[in-house]
Amino acid sequence: MVGWPWNRICSAVRMTADVVIGRTLACCAHPAAAWRRLSGPGRALIVVAYFVVSYLGALVVLFSR
Repeated sequence: MVGWPWNRICSAVRMTADVVIGRTLACCAHPAAAWRRLSGPGRALIVVAYFVVSYLGALVVLFSR
């Protein structure tokens, strides 16, 4: 049984954009829980997301003055 067809939520076959966006926001909102759950590439995504958000935030602050 590939992909556990009895559970559509856990199926890795196809995810809609809203599910991907929601899971990404959840990982950024709760990084400690996501860090334990995710593998290496997922952890790298968390680090990159926090870096991008902080960089853009600093740019907004600098350009707003």
